[in-house]
Amino acid sequence: MNLQFYYERLVDSKECKNFLKENKDAFLCSGLFIIDKSADKNEVNFDFFSALKNEIFSFKLDGEEVKLTPMKNFSSKAPEKLKDNFNLEMDFFEKLVLDKMKKEGINNQIQKLLFNLQSLEGKNYFVLTGFLSNMALLKAHIDIEKKDFEFFEKQSILSMMNVFKKK
Repeated sequence: MNLQFYYERLVDSKECKNFLKENKDAFLCSGLFIIDKSADKNEVNFDFFSALKNEIFSFKLDGEEVKLTPMKNFSSKAPEKLKDNFNLEMDFFEKLVLDKMKKEGINNQIQKLLFNLQSLEGKNYFVLTGFLSNMALLKAHIDIEKKDFEFFEKQSILSMMNVFKKK
């Protein structure tokens, strides 16, 4: 899955062209890319932020269809604009996760990987959430330029639930 391919498909779509024409201040602020091993289905979403409306608009690419969904901006801070280099192969980043899991001795099977593309201080990152077998979670931050992890942790859903019960 090459993100540049999907991004070009999005900006060439009638829906996106109309949206950008009506929202000249809008800019690309995030993306959500889901690799679903259990259902063998991937999802591609790109999000735009309009400062004038203080709203995020999400575009989901579903086959040949492009669906636009307005969303609330729950943060008082506006999201940063993404750098527009999306020549990223998701297969590479999936393999990066698998290699790190092996190195860390994590033997759980991947069920679903959620790659959230964000910008922080002018740099693009993936914030990763991975759903694994045996009710385990992966949490990671990947520096896209360095193609390396800044943070990587396995958690148990059950231990997280126990933390909430104690509060």
